[in-house]
Amino acid sequence: MNKVWYVYLGWVVAAGVLGFAISMIFSGILSLPRNLYLISYVGLSGLFFYAYIRWSGTSISEIIRHNWVWGLVGAVLLTLFTVKNVLSQPVSPRSEGFVLAFDLLWSGVVYGLMDALLLTVLPVLAIWQAFT
Repeated sequence: MNKVWYVYLGWVVAAGVLGFAISMIFSGILSLPRNLYLISYVGLSGLFFYAYIRWSGTSISEIIRHNWVWGLVGAVLLTLFTVKNVLSQPVSPRSEGFVLAFDLLWSGVVYGLMDALLLTVLPVLAIWQAFT
């Protein structure tokens, strides 16, 4: 399949629209609680990201193997920035025990990973592939 550059840009725009639409519908219109909203966000975003990877023919394992050092450096730098930012915010009520573990895994790891893939990784990857 002959893929032209502007189709990749369409995927970037669609990712932004999808992120907004999921939030608007499931959080705004339906007023779902956060954990239920995240089910729709993670599911729909995951399907969208998977569709892009299949469409573009991208090998995730090849990208990770090729750029793992830069990825690690970027992750450390962004982690430092994020931790500094979070610690500067006012303290909110704290969960404990199982609720804390669930919040860390579900809201922190799963949602954080999916949000990063949809709104950061996919656009950068698509732009890179469009102009390579």
